[in-house]
Amino acid sequence: MQLDKFKVQLAVVLNDQRLLGDYTATEKLDGVRAVALKYADGFHLFSRQGREITGLNDVISDLNSADIEHEVLDGELLVSRRSRDASADFRKTMSIANTKGNKTGIKYHIFDVERSREAFLNHFSINMYNERRTTLNRLRMALKGRKNVTVVPELYTGSDMSEIHRIYDDIITRGGEGVVLNRNSAMYHFGRGNDMLKIKQQYDNDGRIVGFKRGLGRFSDSLGALEVTYKDTVVTLGTGFTDADRQYIWDNRDNLMNSIVTYKYTSETHDNRGNINLRFARFVSLRPDKNDQNFEN
Repeated sequence: MQLDKFKVQLAVVLNDQRLLGDYTATEKLDGVRAVALKYADGFHLFSRQGREITGLNDVISDLNSADIEHEVLDGELLVSRRSRDASADFRKTMSIANTKGNKTGIKYHIFDVERSREAFLNHFSINMYNERRTTLNRLRMALKGRKNVTVVPELYTGSDMSEIHRIYDDIITRGGEGVVLNRNSAMYHFGRGNDMLKIKQQYDNDGRIVGFKRGLGRFSDSLGALEVTYKDTVVTLGTGFTDADRQYIWDNRDNLMNSIVTYKYTSETHDNRGNINLRFARFVSLRPDKNDQNFEN
């Protein structure tokens, strides 16, 4: 089953935004986003692109046996046995999710809820988050004891950034990825917006430019991506550029080859062959202040 015009709420990284009222903090999970929609024959799981996720029979069984009145559950699929390494858990989750047939060892972590499937599919929200959170807290108790489904617990409600950062530090210390903040007075927002904020771990690195990739579409005459060094390998940066950045770098490829750039990423991962990849790597800036004498990769 494929759902058309399907949208879910997406978080914005908290940088210098002012908190608009009170927010509820929960742990940010790094897995596979999934929305459970209730039909006449029970719940079906869908990816954030609206494609049905099949094979999670244990999860579906737990949902259908819980007598849940609400028709929309939003959450994250994550490996059942979590470690203290969010990146390793993500890789294991993806490995299970990409298998065929019955998928075991996955737990569904619900972090939002809506009453009506029809309203949700028409991008209409009925309740503010604080009302939805009350429902989630009741649902968490109703699901207690089930092995394959749970509700992400509330960690804090308010606007005290010192407390939010304390929670964030605790999660990172335990090997987690970060914090999500939902604005209590906001309806479910279909798309990316400031009603849902995220604080996640990011790293900075400097790398040497070793290649340029031409863009596609409107970027066909400018930069599509940079190939830059990371440790003993090469990674690709395809985001973080302004249009002006893309044009300048493309027009000055000869001069910029082997120059230094700064980029950010959230974690280092490895594929099945042991090759290094960087999750959510994005360009920050050219570094003309760094050269062979003061650059250390």
